[in-house]
Amino acid sequence: MADGEQPGHITGVIFDYGRVLAWTQHQEPRAAWERRLGLAPGALTRAVHNEHSWIAAQRGTITVDAHWQQVGTALGFLLVGLVPLQLVLPALSIVSFTIAAFVALWAYRRGVDRHADGMTLWDVAGLFAVIWVGAGMLSTPDHVVALFDHMTMTR
Repeated sequence: MADGEQPGHITGVIFDYGRVLAWTQHQEPRAAWERRLGLAPGALTRAVHNEHSWIAAQRGTITVDAHWQQVGTALGFLLVGLVPLQLVLPALSIVSFTIAAFVALWAYRRGVDRHADGMTLWDVAGLFAVIWVGAGMLSTPDHVVALFDHMTMTR
């Protein structure tokens, strides 16, 4: 554009962060998931980028959560709900503590030898305990309070 020349009328600007709009060049990972889940070829793309809820979510007429619920329904999955980002670590901490406790109780009741060769139920309980401690350490107190507010909220 020469100096002093005015640009033409701009009707829009598109920022393609993460190449969302660009076509996926390697379809094999998606195809592998379709085979693993027992879906027809192209089913994931059709479910996620269908012409109804995808467009409605882009326009803001439905929420992103509503779109993913429809994707889950189309694929035959039950999506109970998406955990808000600030609640992920506290929720992971509580869930892994609960699993560790149940697995340890199960190992105790079955009389599993703690010193047996190979992986035992005690090792699995220990793994979930490590996840519990790690997620708990990375959580901040305000996230834990938000989790309990979210869990006790009446709908």
